[in-house]
Amino acid sequence: MRFESASELIDWIHRARLNGEKNGLANMQALCGALGNPQKRLTCVHVAGTNGKGSVCAMLESVLRISGLKTGLYTSPFLTRYQERIRIGGALIGDDLFLEAGNRLWEAASRLPVHATAFELGTALAFCAFEMAGVQAAVIEVGLGGRLDPTNVIDPVLSVIAPVALDHMEYLGSTIEDIAREKAGIIKPGRPAVLSPRPAQALSVWQRIAGERQSPVLVGDENVSDCRVTAYGSQFDLDSARFGHLKLHLPLPGRHQIENAALAVRALEALDMPLTGEQVAQGLFRTRWPGRLEWIDESILLDGAHNPHGAQALASFLKETLSGRRIVLLTAMMRDKQPAETARILAPCVGEAVATQLNQARSMDAESLAEAYRAQGCKTLPVGSVEEALREARRRAGRDVLLVAGSLYLVGAVRGILGAEE
Repeated sequence: MRFESASELIDWIHRARLNGEKNGLANMQALCGALGNPQKRLTCVHVAGTNGKGSVCAMLESVLRISGLKTGLYTSPFLTRYQERIRIGGALIGDDLFLEAGNRLWEAASRLPVHATAFELGTALAFCAFEMAGVQAAVIEVGLGGRLDPTNVIDPVLSVIAPVALDHMEYLGSTIEDIAREKAGIIKPGRPAVLSPRPAQALSVWQRIAGERQSPVLVGDENVSDCRVTAYGSQFDLDSARFGHLKLHLPLPGRHQIENAALAVRALEALDMPLTGEQVAQGLFRTRWPGRLEWIDESILLDGAHNPHGAQALASFLKETLSGRRIVLLTAMMRDKQPAETARILAPCVGEAVATQLNQARSMDAESLAEAYRAQGCKTLPVGSVEEALREARRRAGRDVLLVAGSLYLVGAVRGILGAEE
């Protein structure tokens, strides 16, 4: 069998959600082995974390691309098109390469007695495509955790861990220390690791494990000054041991993105690649990361905050840059993402809300989510359909700000409805 279209290939990958069986790293090792282990011929940077890891990946890829390298970027989830997960040279993977790599993957998988998951298939496809395209530097985002994540079959030249918080606790553990140990699974013996200083209890776990593995450690620091934060981005100075005094302009809104940028610069310092301070500045200036505090126009703001940690960053942004403006929230959430706590954080920041639900088994129903916001004193209307909920939220917002937040899946659906997909 050969796939003749991207949609056929994507359907095959998604069907693995029904019969795929996670088996540690065994499935990935078998898949990659059948493909000739393309991941072993890639120069990779591996990035884990709870919130912020995708932004750090986007920043690193942008700088490496500006430096003249042919880059690959593998992230998840996608917003509107599956191919968003696999980027080469800053662009979505082309259909021809996507199909060629996908057909190679199908032929390899069909010879194996394993039932790979959809994420494992997608990850193996990305490795295959990156090798076929001659990618010189691949930035790989961890999907879930680190130690047993399908991406953890790579041997990265550098591992980066962004801040962690309580999330996916049914898989990763119930404490920050438990989750930190899982994330530390990407730290490789003798290879450098760049670590977020937050939270402190996680950093102590990472430093201990890095020491056991004799991995050189760099900790993201606070050498940031003269910060000027607006609703549309920020400017700040950063003193780098390698690149000197940098005057940076970041188009990604939110003070938390300054912290992500500082971590990304620390990671670039650790890379044994010919980079200049000008390339770092230009790469950060040109970073794009859709769906994360993304303005569709002057009145519609999308953000992928999907748990309390992300909600705190969003709330801080709203208070710092949109204070005094009326905000209407359109939200949907997964039941396992602590919706009551997220509502407690976001409800004081908005005038009213419209709650909806997604076409996913994990999605919280609109009425229950509305009740979580009502419990915080926020007038909230439940609307079952995302499209209808968006129309109602836009009507209620009028000329004021419409904020769409609570799930990246919701952000992707709204981007699609508004025609904002890439």
